[in-house]
Amino acid sequence: MEVSVGDMVFYLEKEYTIYYIYTSNYCEIREVGSYRTILVHVDEIKLIN
Repeated sequence: MEVSVGDMVFYLEKEYTIYYIYTSNYCEIREVGSYRTILVHVDEIKLIN
């Protein structure tokens, strides 16, 4: 799956925004309205169309 910074994704049934993407296919995501950042692998998230 190809994702970009700023894309909206689902992770654990909540909406997040991709904040940063690493070359190792990990990305930092932030819950909408929060500054808390979570590090997850791209395979763990689902892109919102």
